[in-house]
Amino acid sequence: MLKKSEKAARAASSGHVDADITDDDVELSIDMRMQSDGKRAAGSISSDGQTVQVRVLDQAVYFKADRDFWVDAANAEAAELFTGKWVKGRTVDSQETVGLRQKGTEDPGTLYVAQSDKPYPLLVVPDAKPKARPRSPSGTRRSR
Repeated sequence: MLKKSEKAARAASSGHVDADITDDDVELSIDMRMQSDGKRAAGSISSDGQTVQVRVLDQAVYFKADRDFWVDAANAEAAELFTGKWVKGRTVDSQETVGLRQKGTEDPGTLYVAQSDKPYPLLVVPDAKPKARPRSPSGTRRSR
């Protein structure tokens, strides 16, 4: 029976993890659905009465939480920025990060900072420059 179960699990294209874990008096609840290739997942992670929604798309991890979570995890300023928003995480040099988007400036992009006690800036990824729209031979822009 065990071998049949292993075979069925390996053949599955997706899976669901619903677990409650206690370690050193820390309780953690995980409810995640994921594809077997590891490129997509969605669900939540809860601890101490706070829940973080999680999405994984390819190599990027997105998470969204309420104000109380951000105040506890960082500070009131972070809570003001991130409450109710999807925040993109990324691994830079084996360190988990949080991506901070800057829009509406001359040089928009994302600043990735370490997701640790000391949030050092690790990587800046500028947005791709928009391609110029084609011009007609007379030099005026074509309408779309």
